[in-house]
Amino acid sequence: MKTFNLCFFLVCLLQFTIQSQPCLTGNLIFTTQAEIDNFPNLGCTQIVGNLTISGANITNLNGLSTITSISEALIISDNLMLADLSGLDGLVSLSSLQVYNNPNMTSLIGLNAQLDTINGDVFISNNNLTNLIGLGNITTIESGLQISDSPVLNVLFGLESLTSIQGSLFVGESANLVNLTGLTSLNYVGGGIEIYNNASMTSLSGINSGITAIGGGINIYGNPTLSSLGALSNIVTIEGIINISNNAALTSLNGLHNINASGIFNLIITNSSLLTYCEVNSVCEYLSGLLNFSTIENNAQNCESKEIIIQNCFSILSVELTKFEGFQKGKNNFLEWKTVSEINHDYFEVQSSKDGINFQPKEIIKSKENNQGTSQEYSYLDETPWQGINYYRLKQVDRNNNFIFSKTVSINNIQNNSTIKVYPNPAVEFIYIDIEERNQPLHIIDLFGNIVFQSNIISEKIDISSLSSGLYSIKIGTNLVKLLITR
Repeated sequence: MKTFNLCFFLVCLLQFTIQSQPCLTGNLIFTTQAEIDNFPNLGCTQIVGNLTISGANITNLNGLSTITSISEALIISDNLMLADLSGLDGLVSLSSLQVYNNPNMTSLIGLNAQLDTINGDVFISNNNLTNLIGLGNITTIESGLQISDSPVLNVLFGLESLTSIQGSLFVGESANLVNLTGLTSLNYVGGGIEIYNNASMTSLSGINSGITAIGGGINIYGNPTLSSLGALSNIVTIEGIINISNNAALTSLNGLHNINASGIFNLIITNSSLLTYCEVNSVCEYLSGLLNFSTIENNAQNCESKEIIIQNCFSILSVELTKFEGFQKGKNNFLEWKTVSEINHDYFEVQSSKDGINFQPKEIIKSKENNQGTSQEYSYLDETPWQGINYYRLKQVDRNNNFIFSKTVSINNIQNNSTIKVYPNPAVEFIYIDIEERNQPLHIIDLFGNIVFQSNIISEKIDISSLSSGLYSIKIGTNLVKLLITR
């Protein structure tokens, strides 16, 4: 009797161990309904690798209900008879979800309610879905989300809990999709936003107004009925390209106006025949900068070229700037500019930059309210410039808070470093030089004006043992320091 109980205990323990352990490491592929139905006999709950489900006669996934985790991708593709994801209700951990080319799939219902994070990307394409209900508990996608080639999808219902996409958002090739309703909770996109080739999309409404920054660019193209970009109006920061192309019904770039131009890497505005208003602040600011790579063509007249848009940008403000120049004045940088008309103009904001791209405000200078068409002159002295090249521009702001940027001017500020220390002095074999900027020429000159030592980089310690005793001058920039050498 004791032996029987022990054996019974060992059998139970063995069965428990088998059921708790993962399957063999590697990719698991189901191509028939029988394979899925027999899966419970394996006694495994964890898939270490990819799980692929692809078969012409697969009708349900009920045999996979014991699976709790998949370490890599769950790929459900090319299933002619599969209608939904019922049977995956045990799944609580998943690295990637790919559902595509399932012509009879009308629903994504079946995923476990506890599955709230996808640790990789989500790819939904070429199914027969009208909505995305079934993904309603997912809050975070650690990579990108792509929804494409979904001919009957008309809303994004089912994504209402989604708050974060760490990668990019792609929505495209979905002929019945009219807007982005369903993304109302989304407040973070770590990559870019790409909305493309949606034949019925009339607006981008539905995307959360709380999105103020994205980690990539904005690509909106091939949407023939899209008439407004207004849903993007709260986005301030991007890091990439803006591409607005082939949107036949689009008339205005309003919606992009709050974007900081320093994050725009390239600007493409093409092939939108009704687009007449392009002089929004972000576009004006970008085109007035030094690095304004752009392709602008085949739009309506007011948006036909970069030159036309720049001209329209300046017409936003009733101020005519006829001069803006700068030069070094002693250790400081001096700016001066002239206007001939400032109707309704409020102030100039002087901005500076080290790289010509990222500008910071320096000073506010109020308008002299010149409404008579006569010249007015302004100036600004920057008493804290950087050594080397400084970039400046003017932000011209009117009383309605419209603004435009001037051209960018540069000043190469060459500092005379009066804090040079040379020691010991008198010296015998070596001298040490304390100076902040070492990447500049140094000359040692004798009493007859001869250069007896020179270097393009100033070393901290300089060997002078080859020089004769006497009085010398050390020249660094425009500074001269006397040096006495004794033996």
